[in-house]
Amino acid sequence: MFSALLGVCILYGAGFGDGVPPVSRLHAVTGAVEWQHSGRYGINFKLRGQAREYHYASKGGAMAQVEHALAPGGAPVTLLFDPADPGGPLFAEKTFYPVYVVSVAGVSVRSHAQISGAWADDNRVGLYLGGVFLVFAAMLAFVPVRR
Repeated sequence: MFSALLGVCILYGAGFGDGVPPVSRLHAVTGAVEWQHSGRYGINFKLRGQAREYHYASKGGAMAQVEHALAPGGAPVTLLFDPADPGGPLFAEKTFYPVYVVSVAGVSVRSHAQISGAWADDNRVGLYLGGVFLVFAAMLAFVPVRR
């Protein structure tokens, strides 16, 4: 029973949308990077003179390229983000806005299509894993256990 429940939860989490909003919902912002902090799950950063803090998720891919592009003191960057979808760590008051496009001086570092593709690939792993748990649950339910 646990395997079936886990499979359904994984499928639900991975199967609804690719997590990347359409370009029409995104807003552009341009500025110089004030600070940046890279971690296991992405890059948090802030643009000089702006109140918002941003997050580039590692599942968007090309972390080394994006980290280099978001180096403080570099050329101004242009980002596309969804102002209606802030997030942040659980139990923390800090809010970050996910970034879905990164370009520097008009040159794309990560496009919307590239990030959408990377997110879809990451979510596909969840779909396969959820399916494996459901198959395992079905096997346990229908195959008699010998003692």
